[in-house]
Amino acid sequence: HAYVDQLRGDGTNTKIIIAANKSDLVAQQQLTPDQIKQAAAKLKAPFYITSAKSGNEVEDLFRHLGQLLVA
Repeated sequence: HAYVDQLRGDGTNTKIIIAANKSDLVAQQQLTPDQIKQAAAKLKAPFYITSAKSGNEVEDLFRHLGQLLVA
């Protein structure tokens, strides 16, 4: 959390997206989707729970990132 505050406090228009990968490995996940959602809400950041293996949410994540970069 301190890193986010530092990034946002540097005077630039820093954009943050939380990407939680390996959604296909449910048994090995260390955080629940609710915990990720809560962390994202605290940081006021969008979040995506992705899987590189299945491609789940990956395209949406990069589309959102691209929109932030050109905005």
